[in-house]
Amino acid sequence: MIRKIVEKDYEDLKKLVYQVHELHYSNRPDIYVDGNPLPLEYFTEILNDATAFNYVYVEDNKICGLLMATKKTNRAIPISKQRTTYFIEDIVVDKNSRRKGIGKKLYYFLKEQAIKENIDAIELNVWAFNESAIKFYESLGMSVKNMKLEQVLNKNYVENVSIKDSKINITYKVGEDK
Repeated sequence: MIRKIVEKDYEDLKKLVYQVHELHYSNRPDIYVDGNPLPLEYFTEILNDATAFNYVYVEDNKICGLLMATKKTNRAIPISKQRTTYFIEDIVVDKNSRRKGIGKKLYYFLKEQAIKENIDAIELNVWAFNESAIKFYESLGMSVKNMKLEQVLNKNYVENVSIKDSKINITYKVGEDK
């Protein structure tokens, strides 16, 4: 069953979001901090955000998945058309419930709503290191819109840089602060 998030979901969602946060932190400790990725104040803001589309997938009275998206309209400028999108902040499926179609069900639930609202597109960001997520989003019909590139300059976090088969691999030092 898919339903809106409610205040009493906080503790379960904090644990769920932490699962994906661990992946992000372990791969990019230069960007992410170790700790609670869903502070209560932020969760409360999400609950009260009129542009938010936040739903959970519940099975056997247990939250197994989460979709957090925000409706966004770009500002009108002379060179581009105004568009309204749903921007997916997170799709998270509990590690014990993956590969059961829960993420797809959440995505298609959002897509159905977006079509009803005549939304122009669904967008999201995904880390290049998260190859399974990239494959998942591509299986849903998503494709690369643009790319965000970086050159890491803070050597305090970089352990090793190598190039193999035209791919740049950066190994980061984990758990070290500036």
